[in-house]
Amino acid sequence: MKRTIISTLLLLFAATQLSLAQAPQPAPQPGKNKGAEKKELMDAKLQIIKAELALTDEQFNKFAPIYRQYSRNIDFNRRRAGRINLETASKQEINEYLKNRIDNSINVGMVRKVYIQIFERVLTPQQVVKLYSMDNRLSRQAREELAKRRNPEAQAQAPAEKAPAKPAGRK
Repeated sequence: MKRTIISTLLLLFAATQLSLAQAPQPAPQPGKNKGAEKKELMDAKLQIIKAELALTDEQFNKFAPIYRQYSRNIDFNRRRAGRINLETASKQEINEYLKNRIDNSINVGMVRKVYIQIFERVLTPQQVVKLYSMDNRLSRQAREELAKRRNPEAQAQAPAEKAPAKPAGRK
């Protein structure tokens, strides 16, 4: 058991170090400030989490930096597969891309698993369960909002997608 926890923590540490050693980002284009947008969305996300989990100010002050690091680790692992043009990619490139996506999903799962214990230092187990559920929903909404802000014309032209209907009897 200790060996598994230590291995998991080492993997998390390595992922964190890799995220700090990313290649420099290109200079922002005039009129676009992605960092400010992301910070604004993160702050809004944290305020929603604070309200829905009914966190005290003391809990929130301990929780916010942990959650910000957690989000950075999750984002880093989600982006590592990159993007691919399915129309021009070779079979080998597509297979490599799919393998990278699966590896990234496994890494995201490991980060989430490790952070259960870290979040429980500040939150109750019930709040951690609710947090993970909210995090998935809020992250998707934040990505959609960023996409709208960055390219409003494309959003206006794209057909609206409907969420799949939930099976009867399930909530």
